[in-house]
Amino acid sequence: TGNVTKYNKYKFYNFSLKILTKYNNLGGLYDTIEKKEMLTLLGVNNLPIEVATVFLYEYTNESVTYTEKQAGELAYADLTAQLNDVLSCAEIISKSIITSCDGEYFYLTCKIYCIEDIAEEKEFYISK
Repeated sequence: TGNVTKYNKYKFYNFSLKILTKYNNLGGLYDTIEKKEMLTLLGVNNLPIEVATVFLYEYTNESVTYTEKQAGELAYADLTAQLNDVLSCAEIISKSIITSCDGEYFYLTCKIYCIEDIAEEKEFYISK
């Protein structure tokens, strides 16, 4: 729907405190995204205090009917966006895409073989 509600939560060790608790009783359907970060002292030491910003994105369920061509275009666009996000640092070796439609649902299956460098480079010294 485009409506977004935001509130903060603070956690000190295992004790949690919500600010503006009126958002606990919102009606409707919401996707919840929580961004957490630890407080630091002068940007150096982590404190035992966690600050979480919670975003509530309101949505509604609506039935929509697409043609097979429209469903395919939407599925390919979504697949491309997801691949760009997830595989931005990987080299794709091979990719196969299989699509099918049974009249009610459009299916897209994608198999990807890729190489991703997940190694961490560290210097080390050898003493004699």
